[in-house]
Amino acid sequence: VGSNKDGGAYFGPMASILGGGVTPNLTKFSEWILPRHEDQKRLIQLYGTPDFESDLRRQDRIMRDVLFECPNRAIARLWEEAGLPAYLYVFSFDFGRTRRAKALGDAHA
Repeated sequence: VGSNKDGGAYFGPMASILGGGVTPNLTKFSEWILPRHEDQKRLIQLYGTPDFESDLRRQDRIMRDVLFECPNRAIARLWEEAGLPAYLYVFSFDFGRTRRAKALGDAHA
């Protein structure tokens, strides 16, 4: 079961708009997507690190994880519990330095 490293790149920008803003903001995004304050704090703790160059990239990764990585992991666990072999992978490919590649990375290949 697999996904792409930048699979949330199409959804991160939309999340800001749906959440009532235009400029990506991790705190506002966490408040929009998670109703419980404890969960909002945990999201900021997990994704608010310097590993990401901007809140847009943070939102991209969160959307990837929510839409693709977490469901894939759940499916793989169910298969394993049923005695079936299960493998997880994340596709990652450097498409170069074009404008599209910088914006979307390997969202879809």
